Amino acid sequence: MSLKIVSIVDEYQVIVNAGKKQGIEKGTTFNVLSKPITIVDEESNESLGDITLNKATIKAVKIFDDMCICEDSDNHAGYITSKALQDATKITGGLSPFDDRIHVSEVHKKLNIDIKDLAKSLSNNAMSIRIGDLVEKN
Repeated sequence: MSLKIVSIVDEYQVIVNAGKKQGIEKGTTFNVLSKPITIVDEESNESLGDITLNKATIKAVKIFDDMCICEDSDNHAGYITSKALQDATKITGGLSPFDDRIHVSEVHKKLNIDIKDLAKSLSNNAMSIRIGDLVEKN
């Protein structure tokens, strides 16, 4: 059975056709692969072969018997320092001098999904995640 994206929930989550029965656990990571891309030498017009690119690395966050919901592997909970927050947002002051950290309950990074598969609108980006994309377990 080849692993693949079988559904796109939203811009943050996709469903892969593997779950508990296939040995998938919470936190299992996968690479979402592009279709093979033929590389051609422009001078000689000779094909140099095909490459497959990694579109994204996703992790399983909810496991079912035969499928799992995945989101970007960079999503995490943690802390951000007040200096980093000030640098990022160009704000000054307003943070307690006694606590230089602000708790971030979870950080969610959007997946580069193909909007066509989400909303049936037009989009054709080779690196967008699409239904049917193959995935490989890390």
